[in-house]
Amino acid sequence: MKRLSSFLVAASLVFSVTALQAFNSPIPKTSILFKTESVSASTLDVRLANLQQSKTSLVLVDMAGREYFREVVTKHNGFAKTLNLEELSDGLYKLVVKNSSEELSLVVKKDGPSILLSKVHQ
Repeated sequence: MKRLSSFLVAASLVFSVTALQAFNSPIPKTSILFKTESVSASTLDVRLANLQQSKTSLVLVDMAGREYFREVVTKHNGFAKTLNLEELSDGLYKLVVKNSSEELSLVVKKDGPSILLSKVHQ
């Protein structure tokens, strides 16, 4: 019985130290949620969430770096925009979402009557 009692005391000390360490650990910063959907042959619906009210930019550039669209969002947790790509030439474009701590990219391929999307892993 004395052995069981010693074991329980030791186990509770280990649990307490582990719980205290977990409590004192920094809370990980949440990631931006970036959702896109091709609504039609010429429009792209973009939704952002978890912006934490930090300054966040949404930029559409071609592969040469020429900018076609830019929007800066401040003091909001979410954002939604429908981009009309009808005037863009067929080709590859990059849609970039960026704030002070994170950058997410999406490759947009406009090919005639269709829009293809591909995430870029970073």
